[in-house]
Amino acid sequence: MDRPTQRFSRQFGGPLLVTALVQILGVCALVATALGVLWRLWVNVSAGHPVSADFALGLVGILVLGATGGGLLLGLAALLRYLEGLIRSLQSLDRERRHLGEGAFDEMQAAGDSSAPGATPTRILLADMLAALEEMRDISLLPESDRQEVSQRMVAQQQQRLNIQIRAAIEDHRLRGARQLLDHGIARFGATPDLDLLSKDIDALDASTEPLDYARALAKAEEFIRTGEWGAAERITKAQATGHPQSQRSRQLCETTSRGRRYALIQEYTTKRSWTEALAAAEEFVATYPNTLETKGLNSQLGTLRSNAEIQRRKQYETLIHDHIKKRRFGDAIRLARTVIDNFPSSPQAQALKKQIPLLERKVGQGVLSAE
Repeated sequence: MDRPTQRFSRQFGGPLLVTALVQILGVCALVATALGVLWRLWVNVSAGHPVSADFALGLVGILVLGATGGGLLLGLAALLRYLEGLIRSLQSLDRERRHLGEGAFDEMQAAGDSSAPGATPTRILLADMLAALEEMRDISLLPESDRQEVSQRMVAQQQQRLNIQIRAAIEDHRLRGARQLLDHGIARFGATPDLDLLSKDIDALDASTEPLDYARALAKAEEFIRTGEWGAAERITKAQATGHPQSQRSRQLCETTSRGRRYALIQEYTTKRSWTEALAAAEEFVATYPNTLETKGLNSQLGTLRSNAEIQRRKQYETLIHDHIKKRRFGDAIRLARTVIDNFPSSPQAQALKKQIPLLERKVGQGVLSAE
C-alpha cells in the first residue's frame, strides 16, 4: 500500500510542482503584505487622519506577520528543492553503482567476512539514506496534524527494516557488514533493546569466526609479503582488524604488517640509493615506532643516511647549476650557488662556487640577461 505522504504528493502533481506552488504562495504573501500596508496607509492619509502610534504599530505588526509567513513558505520551498536535488543525485549515484557494479571498494569491504556477501552494507545504507530523504520531503508536505503520527510510524518501519537487515547479515556471517549496519542504527535511533540484542549476537559471531578468519588473513598476508606485495598484505590485515575489533592478535597483526611495510620501503630506497627518500622514511619510522628492534638498528644508520642524503642533494644542486650556466641562465645559477653556500658552507661545492660567483656576476653585469 502507498504511504499517505506519497498519495498526498501525487494529488498535487509531484514534489516539484508542490515546491513551485509553495514558492509562489510565499512570494504572494510578501507582495500581499506590502500592498496591504500601502493600501491601509493610503486610506488613512486620504481620509485626513494623522498617523498615530497605534496605527504605526498596527502596520508594523502586519509587516512582521506577513514577512514571517512569506519567509517561512520560501524557506520551505528552498528546503524541498534541496531535498529533491539531493535525492536525485543519490538516485543517480545508485544507478551508476548498479550499472558499474560495486567495484573494488565493496570487494575490499567484504574482505575478511566468513562468507560471500549478499547486498553490501554500502548499498543498503545508500538505499536507507534515499528513503530517509524522501520521507523528510514527504512529511514536510503533510498537514501539521498528520506529521507526528506519520513520522513515528515511518521511524518504526525503518527500525524494523534495519533490524531485519542486521539479522540477515549475521545469519550470512557477514560480520563487518553487520557491524556497519549496527553502528548506523545506533547513530540514527540510539541504543534500543533490539539493537542491544543484535550487538550481543554480533559479538558471539565474532568470537566463533575469529580463529578461522585470523588464520586465513595470516596465510594471505604472509603469501603477499613473500612476493613483496606489502600493500595487499596491509589491506588484508586491516580488514581482519576492522572485522574483529575485539581481537588483540588481529590488531597486532595489522600493526606488525604496517610496520613491516614501512621498514621494507626504507630498504627499497636504500637499495636504489635514493638517500633523501630513505632518510625521510627512516626518520618517520623512528618517530612512529620508537621502541622496536627495527628502530634500534635504524638509529645506528641515521648518521650515514644523513651524510649520503646531504651529498646527494649537493650533487643535485651542482647539476642544476651547471645546467643553468650551459643555458646561459646566469641569474638562476647565482641564486642556486648562494643556496648551496648557505646550506652547506663547509662542502667542496660551496668552496668552488664562492670562486665562481664573481665570474657569473660579471657576465650578468655585462648585459647577459638571465632567461627566467
